[in-house]
Amino acid sequence: EAHPESLLHKLAAENGGVEGRTAFDAAEQGDETALAVCRTFVEYLAAGVTNLVNILQPEVLAVGGGVAGAPDHLLMEPLRKIVEAECYPRHTGNLPRIVRAELGNDAGIIGAALLSRAI
Repeated sequence: EAHPESLLHKLAAENGGVEGRTAFDAAEQGDETALAVCRTFVEYLAAGVTNLVNILQPEVLAVGGGVAGAPDHLLMEPLRKIVEAECYPRHTGNLPRIVRAELGNDAGIIGAALLSRAI
């Protein structure tokens, strides 16, 4: 609302509201407000991922959901950079691989379908 000139407003109107991908779509088209929103999102996501890495020390961490399809330069590359700089395993060289979930946004649907077959 603070930036009515932003492409975010146009995309939200066209899509019937804001979705997780809206800011990434606008940022991909060069919208500065959307780029700022994406950077903030990645910072918050990185804080959560860093906490998970510090607590659980996984070998691999998969990112899924609607925004997982965002371009690497807007999501995965900055996420990896922040987590690598902030997590404790950086001192031991045991950094987890941070990857996109192979099933993307369909993981929940596929899991539910497999569960229904088991019943």
